[in-house]
Amino acid sequence: MESNSRSVRTYRSGDEQAIQAVFETVFGRKRSLAEWRWRFQSPPSGPGMLHVLENEDGIVGHIAHIAFPTWVDGQRLVAGQGGDTMMLPACRGKGGMRQLVDASLAEHTYDLRLNFPSDMARPLFVRYGAGVVVEALPSWVRRNSLTRPLPAFAAPLARAVLAAGRFAADRPRPRVAVEALDELGTELDELAAASASFARCIRIRDASYLRWRWLAQPDARWEIRAARAGDGRLTGISVLGLEAGAHGRTGWINDLLAPDRATLRALLVDAVARLVAQGAGSVRCHYLDPRPWARRVFMRSGFLPSGEEHPFIVRALSPAAGDGPEQPGSWYLTRSDTEPWPSLTEI
Repeated sequence: MESNSRSVRTYRSGDEQAIQAVFETVFGRKRSLAEWRWRFQSPPSGPGMLHVLENEDGIVGHIAHIAFPTWVDGQRLVAGQGGDTMMLPACRGKGGMRQLVDASLAEHTYDLRLNFPSDMARPLFVRYGAGVVVEALPSWVRRNSLTRPLPAFAAPLARAVLAAGRFAADRPRPRVAVEALDELGTELDELAAASASFARCIRIRDASYLRWRWLAQPDARWEIRAARAGDGRLTGISVLGLEAGAHGRTGWINDLLAPDRATLRALLVDAVARLVAQGAGSVRCHYLDPRPWARRVFMRSGFLPSGEEHPFIVRALSPAAGDGPEQPGSWYLTRSDTEPWPSLTEI
């Protein structure tokens, strides 16, 4: 290969070690091969589409897309979730990212693409035609205890305000029952089918997806909860986890799927109770829902916007996708849809 030349090709068996080395350099985290294989080789819809950029020194850049069945205006289409877009620092600013984007768009097999690029990469993705910024995924937080030191005179008042807020948010207690979901089967597929009516665009969270996304993830533990009607029918789910940080444990509601106000509120109240019982000082949830009552349910359940948002870009790639994916107010998204995906060690 000539000096300073660069070329893009698709992934070949044996590239993973070099890809992992680039990942560690760019993101500062060592990722296990088990996690890499889980994410890119074993999704329910098949292995991801990976492109690498190489020069005379080997692999220096990378972009990946994973196929996820997605409801778009009631049609079952395929969205390519972009992620792991990375370039070694010494190779940036030389057109390599554009080469990766162009190659992935030229060889795609999807109806639309979606990703959550960094602040630095976002304008480049837009410039290179990978999509348009549609809106942002909001972050919600409910605080159960003080997570940072306060002056002695202010702490008692802050604790009293938190206690009053907890009391108001949890009452009256929801009537919808929530319990552990021990078996992922056809009832989840039925709920996923019904979710086509929740938004114009929503990932299909069926049993195979949830089993792979949450139960098969290496080095992580998640709890899936089920909301049930009086007759035992599954009406909603949540996925809960914990994260250890400098200020103690944070609870995460990583996924939510609820058809109505009562179910959503029951799942939120249950999640807070479960996570606080495990030592969470606050509970966070990334959640975007176009249904107008969803925001009110979050606030009624003690959650407030954290001020943190995650802009995402989308591009329709086939006539079947129409204009829905690129329109604000079309998407239902949770932390499950984001990238990079969390990998929490059991605590």
